[in-house]
Amino acid sequence: AIGTMVSAVFILAANSWMQNPVGATFNPQTGRAELTDFGAVLGNPVFLTTFLHTIATSYMIGGALIAGISFWHLSKVARGRHTSEISDAGEVEDVSTWRWATKFGAWVLIAAAAITAVSGDIQGKEMTKLQPMKMAAAEAAWESTSDFSVITFDTGDGTEEIGGIKIPGMLGFLANNEWGSQIQGVNDLRKHDVNAYTYTHNDGSQTELQASYASVLREKVDANNIDLAPSVGLSYWSFRLMIGLGMAGALIGLIMLIELRGGRNPRQTGWHNFWTFVTPFLPLIGISFGWIFTEMGRQPWIVTGVLPTASAVSPGVSAGSVLFSTIAYTVVYGALAVVELFLFLKTMRAGLPDVSTTDNAADGDAPLSFAY
Repeated sequence: AIGTMVSAVFILAANSWMQNPVGATFNPQTGRAELTDFGAVLGNPVFLTTFLHTIATSYMIGGALIAGISFWHLSKVARGRHTSEISDAGEVEDVSTWRWATKFGAWVLIAAAAITAVSGDIQGKEMTKLQPMKMAAAEAAWESTSDFSVITFDTGDGTEEIGGIKIPGMLGFLANNEWGSQIQGVNDLRKHDVNAYTYTHNDGSQTELQASYASVLREKVDANNIDLAPSVGLSYWSFRLMIGLGMAGALIGLIMLIELRGGRNPRQTGWHNFWTFVTPFLPLIGISFGWIFTEMGRQPWIVTGVLPTASAVSPGVSAGSVLFSTIAYTVVYGALAVVELFLFLKTMRAGLPDVSTTDNAADGDAPLSFAY
């Protein structure tokens, strides 16, 4: 676990640098971007919030997995009977174990969800400062606004809203900690970036690397006919599915704890079986949508404000090579996923291991013991 978290530090630091390229500058002699301050990379505000957010969501999956499996076994063993009504020694031990595991998993899920929500709120505020176009796309805000979108419908071409449900002023609080304050809209930012041919933060500032590349961005944007806004629909819905699925998982964890209050145990019904099965998948799929939003919301950039995606294509790699690699990875990892799922379900159905003691006296190879 520690090794995985250390690995996550460097992976997320690199990804956060692509979102907000700090600690680097352009070297005109070599014609490339060069790292000048590794400490700035690790101190990147995007990285600091992203690391906590990502680790917390991982614990959400772990807690949901433990809670879901344990709750299913508990409903199968207890069959809805109150804990005080169970007298068989074996059943008492099984019920006690599965109750403890369910509560542990549910509390981990809920606590991790709370940390995820707090770190996500901080992330949103940093995103407003450093990637204003990404925040505008996440809220489907084509024009500057302070209203939070519960649901928004557009014309389909990513230029105009045709209707929706809004909460007045709430977006200003979520984005800027100030109720009623506005965020810049997609069309406003499009006009600014096209006219200036430079990427700036919400306050007009830039990182050193972004400022170094500002003079060459006009050529890159013109040559590739780049739209400086991401896919608004994809950003908007992936952002909401990420939040909604995470909240649904935490809510199920809370329902589990409520069902176990006062020694009560669940029955094994079709409804219980269904939502205990889907519980681990809710945060997992939510995280997947979160990464879709993270990577697609920063488009059209590979490195925000420095390197457009269209300019990052390797000229020596053909479309056929990319297709072959994609198919190969899909087949290999798909096969591994099938094997892993089979082994996982087999282990899950087996339940608790048999830890009954054996008579060592009948075993000629039993270890010697002292007697007094």
